[in-house]
Amino acid sequence: MSVFFAGESTTAERDEATRDPIGVPVLAILAVLAGEGFVLADIDIPVVRPLVGAAVLVGVPTFVLARWSFWHFRDRVAARLFALGTTLLGILLGTLLLNTLLPFLGIARPLQLPAFVTVSTIADISLLAGAGRRGPGRSEVGRWLRRSLRARFSPDITLAALALVLAVGGAIRLNNGADGWMAVAAHVMAVAALAVSFLRPPRRHRHQWTIYLAAVALLLGTSLRGWFITGHDINLEYLSWVITARHQHWSMADFPSAYHACLSVNLLPQVFSTFLGIPAVAVFKVVAQLLFALVPVTVYVTGRRLFIPRVAFFGAAVFMLFPTFTTDMAYLTRQELAFLFVALAVLATCLDDVRPRTRQLLTFAFGVGVVVSHYSTTYLLIIMLTFTLIASRGLPLLERWRRERAAAHGRSWALRGRYRAARPRLSWSLAAPGVVLGLIISAWGWSTPITHSGGHLVDVVSNLSGALVEGKLVAGSSDLKFIGGGGPSAEDRFSDYYAAARELRDAEKGEYVVPPDSVDAAEPELLDPASVPPTAMGRDVADVGVDPAAVNAIARTLAGVVLELLLMLGVLGLVLRARSTRVVGREQFWLMLGSLVALAAIVVVPGLSADYGVLRAFQQTLILVAPLVGVGLWSIVDWLGRGAARAGALTIAVLGVVLTGAQSAALGDYPGSIAQANGGQYFQMLYVDQREMVAEQWLGAHLRGTGPQFVTTNGTVVMTRMETLLPESATVLDNFLPLLLQRGAYVVASPESVSYGRATVFHTGDLLTYAYPRDFLERRLSLIYSTGDTEIYR
Repeated sequence: MSVFFAGESTTAERDEATRDPIGVPVLAILAVLAGEGFVLADIDIPVVRPLVGAAVLVGVPTFVLARWSFWHFRDRVAARLFALGTTLLGILLGTLLLNTLLPFLGIARPLQLPAFVTVSTIADISLLAGAGRRGPGRSEVGRWLRRSLRARFSPDITLAALALVLAVGGAIRLNNGADGWMAVAAHVMAVAALAVSFLRPPRRHRHQWTIYLAAVALLLGTSLRGWFITGHDINLEYLSWVITARHQHWSMADFPSAYHACLSVNLLPQVFSTFLGIPAVAVFKVVAQLLFALVPVTVYVTGRRLFIPRVAFFGAAVFMLFPTFTTDMAYLTRQELAFLFVALAVLATCLDDVRPRTRQLLTFAFGVGVVVSHYSTTYLLIIMLTFTLIASRGLPLLERWRRERAAAHGRSWALRGRYRAARPRLSWSLAAPGVVLGLIISAWGWSTPITHSGGHLVDVVSNLSGALVEGKLVAGSSDLKFIGGGGPSAEDRFSDYYAAARELRDAEKGEYVVPPDSVDAAEPELLDPASVPPTAMGRDVADVGVDPAAVNAIARTLAGVVLELLLMLGVLGLVLRARSTRVVGREQFWLMLGSLVALAAIVVVPGLSADYGVLRAFQQTLILVAPLVGVGLWSIVDWLGRGAARAGALTIAVLGVVLTGAQSAALGDYPGSIAQANGGQYFQMLYVDQREMVAEQWLGAHLRGTGPQFVTTNGTVVMTRMETLLPESATVLDNFLPLLLQRGAYVVASPESVSYGRATVFHTGDLLTYAYPRDFLERRLSLIYSTGDTEIYR
């Protein structure tokens, strides 16, 4: 992979494979057969087994496709990215085909190693035989080795590599109960690498490696926290894989949930775990992050084709430094793969040296990858494409009509052509009518007749029509606060939650632990989110009369405002055809505006913001518009001349330390980042330690063979994790509010409640923490098991 990010190739390099000896494909086929045999023998040699498995499963197809199917692409990095994306899509759809066809041949459990190895061997040999003399050659391997040996020291790549080492070490230290200085240093080092790379003369190879290594560092710093599956959505994703692996067959009947319709969290982990001989936990925590780190690289490669190098680099940096990238994306495996497919589809629209049919085929194929990977990413993509298609066709017709009407009255049409771009006209690809229609049909077909998971699609249409046509609004996500939005207060949201709980109890009769008129049934006290204690620096700041919590809040708000202003300037420059945007083609122009319209729909329609989260939607929008933030920056600093690069690097440094949480970690007294500290709201709610796992495993063993049982616990995170540990006969509920506890159910009190006296619920897009009366459990229920920080009652 040392030259994966090598730049454009010459004609001689692209044609060099044709001069390789005829025997090379035969040697390559023999090597593939040896590797596949090694995997099939299931020889468990640490490091060697995963590397060999990855080489034959992903490496060979990617290499051959890049050299064969995409050999004529001048941009070799784009060719390799497309080859990798095609390989991943082939693994997804090929495994789905195996899962569907083999049961008809009497193989009830098709998702096993022999089937995977057989298909992989056939695919690899077919690709090598089809590639012929364009397959991997000895001369190319030698050239790779020579390039690696001639590699020079680069301070930005070195800083990014050190950030990666510190991120892994910092996560391990925190998991072992140590402090978080190394984890915070990793974030600072990653930001420093980006700033130094921006400051130095633009070099594509160096930029791409710096972006990739820094992205991996930021992602692993979060994903490696905890020795078990740690996070929010990732627990449901892992449950989807557990159910699939348990049956060695994927079926929506086993887990009728929209999560289970995302093949990125069940079939793909099953293939990687089985083929590479690694635990599925490693697939979610490591492999998925290594793949997702290619998204900011793809954003950069796309930006380089439309803007100057530093604008493209700043856009990729903004995509990585946006808070969701560091805090949430490692827990959204299904969305990570979907984002990669979206980024590749967008990149395909910029290839002016590729035939239109090829670009349209690529965009449609990667669009299908989005459809089978994640539902909400698909719906946002369709909203964007629908607007793009209507506006790009409708506005020219409107302009023509107004121009003709003005001409009939002897007037001129002053704004004629203002929306046009100066780039040579390209045939449309992602927003081509046939591609858009095909993706809409694919999304409907996958979510409705195939997986019957179309509830989300119905909710999206219902929320849009209810808000835009009928004026029906519900509470929106609290994420709106980051971009200056409002919404109901936490007190109002919690009162609404408690009222809904009372209505639920009145509607469902049963034996409840607490009488309705008891003091224990009263509405609990709403608490402020748990925070990390002030550091020594934070206490020094407080001693001079400055509240460190206020400093943290103001810094974060200002960072969000700066990003918004830069984006607004970039959009203004795009619409007014500023000099830095004149290479943007018509399709990219409308796709960027369409992505902003899709984001506006999420912001304006509260029901959608509560379901998907504004910040996650903004992260998806940045795949297209992140370079516009760079345009906004460059429009401000360009007049500085040679000082423009310094100003841009300083902006990256300041925004980076604030948005990654490094500045807040230095002062303390903030909600905390699970990647930087063993404290704060997210740590208490999401982190799982050894003692908690022991208690949950004990309960699983205790319930095995006892028949149907009900288990109550706090929140969907713990609830979902327990569903992976308990027998299928157990039903896990999250009615942890004292008012809703029913007699006969097992009650699992997590460390958040036992150690901190708190409980957190996710309601209408917001996390609400309330005081949990632990003494109530001791008074009304019997303690049957305890590990110190986790207690089980009945």
